[in-house]
Amino acid sequence: MDQIARPGSVVTLQFRVVDDREVAQGTPASPPASFTVVIGPQGSVPPTLTSVQNNLGNDASSTDRRYTYTWTVPSAPSFTTFGYFINVSDSVGNWRVLEAESVIMIGRWSLKLH
Repeated sequence: MDQIARPGSVVTLQFRVVDDREVAQGTPASPPASFTVVIGPQGSVPPTLTSVQNNLGNDASSTDRRYTYTWTVPSAPSFTTFGYFINVSDSVGNWRVLEAESVIMIGRWSLKLH
């Protein structure tokens, strides 16, 4: 594990959804209702959707979108590692899940030269 976050730091999670049907658009003010995105351990403050980009031009019915979420590590976390969980669906309700546990460690790198 070589991903490290300090308490209070902002973590960015970016992912792409591609389908042969329209994928949810959403906006930072209104994330897609058909998506569940979690960063941090269960029970954490939900992440914030900060951008939605069409990867194939500006077509509102895009089948290829990039979503960016941010999450702030608590200033005094009760955990030492964390991961993410993404559950998305297309316009007809086909679901896909991606998750990874304990992929980011909380702490600091320390380099000692002798």
